[in-house]
Amino acid sequence: AVKREPDGANRIKFTSIGSVAEIGDRLPPIHMVRVGDPLKPSVGDFYATTKMAAERALIESGLKRWVSIRQTYIATAQAKMEPIMFHQPLNTHIELVTGEDAGYGLVQTLETPEDFWCRVYNMGGGPACRVVFLDYVSNMLKMQGLGGIEGLMDVNWFALRNFHCCWYDDSHVLNSYLGHWRHTPEDHYQDVLGAMSESFKKKIQELPRSAIRDFLKSMAETLKWIENNETE
Repeated sequence: AVKREPDGANRIKFTSIGSVAEIGDRLPPIHMVRVGDPLKPSVGDFYATTKMAAERALIESGLKRWVSIRQTYIATAQAKMEPIMFHQPLNTHIELVTGEDAGYGLVQTLETPEDFWCRVYNMGGGPACRVVFLDYVSNMLKMQGLGGIEGLMDVNWFALRNFHCCWYDDSHVLNSYLGHWRHTPEDHYQDVLGAMSESFKKKIQELPRSAIRDFLKSMAETLKWIENNETE
């Protein structure tokens, strides 16, 4: 479509969104990631393989100004607990970026110098936005007045491998062009807290912990894999 436009391949700038999922499982001690690291999606992660295919198509497209930005976990005020959370090992290292900072960064690509283009970048929130998944989950529960995961979730409900996320060793390179490092995990937590109504928080706190535990356990697909002998 770009090439069909008048002088499109030379005139039009193309920003594509890749994903941290392209690098696959990078648990400690190999949790620090750079753009040039091997791409090795987790088993069964077709989302990641399509991202890789799109990125390769862009690199080989012949466009004069293209860029692929591999985004990390985008943290928004609508963060909620879903079954996929149990696919992720508790010791996963995550360098998140807020939705506001990710969006700001993409707009900033419109005002970049020529040496910005024809490259692949990692987009994270920088060292200040590095968390470990266990701490992240615990903070979310504490904000709702539920304490940490103790008594609510067992550690063996969570997968031990085959997911993604990491800490980026080179996310500063993209920030040097876009200046999108503006928020911290604390800002994100406050956004999530602000998005919760008082009635919701009160209702959650009034529920028996056993009921909350049963609800969370019902979302743990990992347990169903074992119960149903889903070896794949």
